[in-house]
Amino acid sequence: MTPEAVYCVIRGRARRAGIAGVSAHTLRHSCVALLRARGVPEVEIQHHVGHERVETTMGYGGDVVRPPIGDGLPT
Repeated sequence: MTPEAVYCVIRGRARRAGIAGVSAHTLRHSCVALLRARGVPEVEIQHHVGHERVETTMGYGGDVVRPPIGDGLPT
């Protein structure tokens, strides 16, 4: 699957769900923020999202798609 195809799938699904401003990039930031909130160490998050430098990972988190309260994640 090409990056363009992934982009189209994400945009299409978000549009059908009535969610604006969603992209692969915002989902990546949300993933980092959720993992961080669960207490996952930055180095593990770095490897999970494929960053070369942990500093890049540490800069993530400001523009996230916020989960509703009770995000459904197992505790």
